[in-house]
Amino acid sequence: MKEAVEQGSVCEYDIYHIELKLLKEEREGYEELTDRMNILYKALTAKYPSLKQMGNKERFEMLRQIASGKDKKTAKTALGYMQLTFRRKNLVCEAGERIYCARSLIACLNKSEKILIFGERIRQAEELYEILQREYPERVGRYHSQMGQQANKNIVERFRAGDIRILITCRALDEGMDVPDVSVGIILSGTSLKRQRIQRMGRIIRKGKDRASLYYLHMVETAEDVCFLPNVEKGSIFEPKYHSCVPGFENPEYDVRAKALLEQMKKDGADSPKIKEALRCLALGRVRADWKQDPLEIARKIGEVRYTEDKNYWICMKKLTINNKDNKEP
Repeated sequence: MKEAVEQGSVCEYDIYHIELKLLKEEREGYEELTDRMNILYKALTAKYPSLKQMGNKERFEMLRQIASGKDKKTAKTALGYMQLTFRRKNLVCEAGERIYCARSLIACLNKSEKILIFGERIRQAEELYEILQREYPERVGRYHSQMGQQANKNIVERFRAGDIRILITCRALDEGMDVPDVSVGIILSGTSLKRQRIQRMGRIIRKGKDRASLYYLHMVETAEDVCFLPNVEKGSIFEPKYHSCVPGFENPEYDVRAKALLEQMKKDGADSPKIKEALRCLALGRVRADWKQDPLEIARKIGEVRYTEDKNYWICMKKLTINNKDNKEP
């Protein structure tokens, strides 16, 4: 990433590390699996203390060797531990809040932006596809190994041409696709392989657009790998939280400014429809970096947009930007 920035091969970009939580029944299942794993791991480390000092990759390689060894009792313990690990990882990967969050997130994004969604499970990709297809008819596609080579080729061409705006994919698309105008990437469920993480980022932040956004959906209080957060000399990192019960997002730094703006509007005598419209606009901005833009750039966009709702959004962003001590009103 550092080399890519230095070579000028990436655009300006922002990264959103969105915190999610397991649902109640998922949390109970996760803790049960963890308790069972701990019992087996204790038995394994009692016989093989060196397991404690190993990294994950090295540890699992040794566990595979133990599982195929002649000591049947220990082999059974090692195999059981690995199976429970995979079950727990699958539970986290397919956690329900990922789908809810992706749906809410897309509703907040600019309707003109192309979106590429990366997942790890075909079943999960299909579920999200069905939901989004109902909300954005004929504007959503999916690409995975069960679709067939020709079907996948056709959907990529439609995505390139702009016939569809949202493409949901699994690992099948990690290599070999180039759609330069994609400006939003959503990591629905992440991979622990650094190479795949970089490839996915490269789909979104490569040079050729003004700015790009990457959204990593991450389950807190689990053993999920920490998201790959690269050098961000050309952008910013934001860490909002998602609440499915609302549903909506929480972005502390942004929310302080948004609250101050609403309070000022009320003091200035803004009527109920204006407050309601401001709330709509501010909800959209919570998962965008528009309020961080230069006031002159925002003023330009206010003059260019065609629709009143878009103009209202940029007016709100302008007011938030003016409240930023680093900027002054144009």
